[in-house]
Amino acid sequence: MLAAEYGHLDATKFLLDAGADSKYVGEGGWTALHRAGVMGHTNVARLLIEAGSERERTDDEGLSPRQLADSKGHADTAEFLYKK
Repeated sequence: MLAAEYGHLDATKFLLDAGADSKYVGEGGWTALHRAGVMGHTNVARLLIEAGSERERTDDEGLSPRQLADSKGHADTAEFLYKK
């Protein structure tokens, strides 16, 4: 879901409300939450988790959304994704 990667909260919400699967796994094993995490979009990540995205889902390289956020220096997003 590119809306998540680009931080478009309203578009992400629209897509989810229209039936988009928050758990969809795309290329490389990435979910919309991986895309939001790597770009540091905490509000989008929050919305995706509320919609059922899995915080601990790892991609094909074994990285979680939190690990991706942390690797890019997005401390606030990584901290949010760490919380249970």
